Amino acid sequence: MPAGLNLHVKFIRLVSTDDDVGGAYVTGTVLHNNVAGRIDSIQPNTDFLQQGLETIRIFSAMFWPDTLTFREQDEVEVISPPNHPYYGKRFRVMSVQYDSNHPAQRRGYIIATLARSQISHGENYQ
Repeated sequence: MPAGLNLHVKFIRLVSTDDDVGGAYVTGTVLHNNVAGRIDSIQPNTDFLQQGLETIRIFSAMFWPDTLTFREQDEVEVISPPNHPYYGKRFRVMSVQYDSNHPAQRRGYIIATLARSQISHGENYQ
């Protein structure tokens, strides 16, 4: 793991599928697992408020390596270390910015803006 990265995450893409009685439910597909990263809390700015994004907290994240493929509205879940304050928590990707390094260089990284994802009507036993 590169210096400065202090956790591992997995990326999940949420997909709506039909059930057998004509309804729909949300399921997730794991895109990437055990990705090194770092998540830092930032203050929401007026750009998010003007766009109608009503969220309590906004986060800045850095992920390595830069060969990952994920997009906005995917979810990020912290899977390691177990004593991390965000362990087991999910975040929604708001924006993705790739590094300008050549893809063959191993020092590339991805910067993402995240919002805390709350699942409505879910049972939270944490």
